[in-house]
Amino acid sequence: PDPNPVELRKAVAEYVGHGVNKANIILGNGSIELIYMITEAFPCGFKAVIPVPSFTEYEKAALRVGGEPVFVPLPENFALDVENVKKAVTEDTRIVSICNPHSPSGTLYSKETVLELLDLCRKKNAILSVDENYIEFAEKGQDATMAAYVKKYENLFVIRSVTKFYGMPGIRFGYGLATESLIDTLQTVRQPWSINSLAGYATLAAFKDTE
Repeated sequence: PDPNPVELRKAVAEYVGHGVNKANIILGNGSIELIYMITEAFPCGFKAVIPVPSFTEYEKAALRVGGEPVFVPLPENFALDVENVKKAVTEDTRIVSICNPHSPSGTLYSKETVLELLDLCRKKNAILSVDENYIEFAEKGQDATMAAYVKKYENLFVIRSVTKFYGMPGIRFGYGLATESLIDTLQTVRQPWSINSLAGYATLAAFKDTE
């Protein structure tokens, strides 16, 4: 496969919109590779704050590289309790992982709520990883997405997957959105040739199916 599929990154940027360009895109073998990739950029001993219940791979990704997961229980309505998350973020925290819409509840967090958490993470020198795998299923997903902020915030990492919305789970194609500087850092730990050619062609075809 093409080790640097520029055409794919350009197509992703056009699909996402919100002022994102191909330099803000990193590709992955599904969103899983990106979830693990971001933790590989940190030195051992970091803490990863994870509001729970949530996708279990956030925990596994942190543990794999010597990180320590810190769990913050969500309230019964699965709202993002920013104050409780703030209390869990310390000087050792290097990443806060949330999914929006939340999995498994489907709760959609507002842009304002996520921005509040993003500002806190920036002050603490931590990455806010926002898993938007299900954002396209939400009626107000375009109002809640953080895609428009990846150029402004160097500590924001947005993760998405083509395979869920387009029903192609076996194809394995995901992408991350971030500032160019964070993308450059992630490229140093990214596995080469992880995007197979069939996944690339399938994704390009899927993006054309706007109807």
